[in-house]
Amino acid sequence: MPTYYTKVENGVIPAAIRLKIAAAIEKLDGQWIEIKINKWLGKASDSQRAYWFGVIVKSMVEHCGYDGTDAIDRCHDDLMYLLMPEKRRKRKRITGEIIEARVSWTELTKEETTVLIERAFQYAATEWGLVIQSPKEYLSQ
Repeated sequence: MPTYYTKVENGVIPAAIRLKIAAAIEKLDGQWIEIKINKWLGKASDSQRAYWFGVIVKSMVEHCGYDGTDAIDRCHDDLMYLLMPEKRRKRKRITGEIIEARVSWTELTKEETTVLIERAFQYAATEWGLVIQSPKEYLSQ
């Protein structure tokens, strides 16, 4: 299903977006639908993503002994599952069953990504004795 991001001006959304929403709804005629309207919080930035994978995950891979061609992916999965427990529970849309699954990077807001990075610093230091390069140090290279 489509997701639209737009700015509300004087209590209305642009006509082009209204038309797209109407077209999407028309395709679902006769069906129950769910409509959510939220304040957009922004997605994780490209620089946050680069720092996460290029510094934090890479440092953890090297320090903790992950190996193989999928080491970065496995370490990323482990950290996401471990460090974002409040985002872990998911509900299967068809059955309604609640399952345990890690949150996807693409689901995180900028604020949640900042929380994740702070948790990674703390986890690396307290559990592994690893001091990870700060974003400021990373950006100054």
